[in-house]
Amino acid sequence: MKKTSWYAVILNAVCAFFLGCSFAGEESAPTEGVPVRVENLRIDNYFVQGKNVQIFTEVPKRVLVVGDNETETLIELGAASSILLAAANNDGPFPMKEENARILETLPRAMNQQLHMEYVMQARPDLIIGNQYCFTRNSLGSTDYWNAHGVKTLVNLSSSQPRRHYIKETVAQEMESIRDYGRIFHAESAAEHIVQETYDCIDEINEKAQGYPKPRVMLIELMSTFVSYDKSKLAGNMAEQIGAEAIETPAVITFEHIAKEDPDVLMVICSHAEYGVCLQQIYEHPGLQHTKCVQNRRIYSIPLSYTYGPLCHTIDGIKMMAKAFYPGIAIE
Repeated sequence: MKKTSWYAVILNAVCAFFLGCSFAGEESAPTEGVPVRVENLRIDNYFVQGKNVQIFTEVPKRVLVVGDNETETLIELGAASSILLAAANNDGPFPMKEENARILETLPRAMNQQLHMEYVMQARPDLIIGNQYCFTRNSLGSTDYWNAHGVKTLVNLSSSQPRRHYIKETVAQEMESIRDYGRIFHAESAAEHIVQETYDCIDEINEKAQGYPKPRVMLIELMSTFVSYDKSKLAGNMAEQIGAEAIETPAVITFEHIAKEDPDVLMVICSHAEYGVCLQQIYEHPGLQHTKCVQNRRIYSIPLSYTYGPLCHTIDGIKMMAKAFYPGIAIE
């Protein structure tokens, strides 16, 4: 009996060892059939209505993705085969990576003008990914409508209305959104690579900028009025992640606000075709001639796509800010 007991103990130990090794090796791999829970937002006519929990029991196979950043992020994750339609143009001054642009050319495309509810319903997507502005009366309506019809929705958390400062947007949230994409499409490793590369870049900038004075900055966009992206918006949080002070302001400002705050650096977020042209009217404004940013020629452009729902391009926005904040800094 003793001999049999010892054999049983040894056999159980060997089994436990090999089973343990097997389980340990499988931890990082996505598990089929395990639901993925994602906390997102309910949007109606570009207004946030609250939280929206989406449960994914399988990898989406018919994805309508709206926006260049959203599309390129899916391509970066290796999820291009899940895209039913991509509303992406890749025609701005800062295009996609060449390899991603080539993949985009192979995908079925839709124009933004086509994105009304009847057209999308006929396409039968199982998931819609886009910025919050996609869900308006003249476009996709509300996330509730699509969820009620069995279509899941993912909206970018950092794409709230520029004229409102009511939701805190952070780099950490943006990185978590990328991780959510990774879990949904079983591409955790690729997602984590993007996230880690972004955080490594922030660490590198902060280390190399130690000898520089930390600037007070304002980040604005020229719309029908001036819109300010302070520390409550993603652009402001990006600036603060690399040591700058993003000056707190109302959402809508005037030239007088800029003159009063007198920032060291002014970043102008550009969304129009004439990228960078808007700087000249600021340099020439008579009420700003005394400001440090005008006198020291420290007004810079940055594309909207690097600050508003940037996803995989968050790192590019951070690098562009660093070069403006810390002249001469070398960033890999």
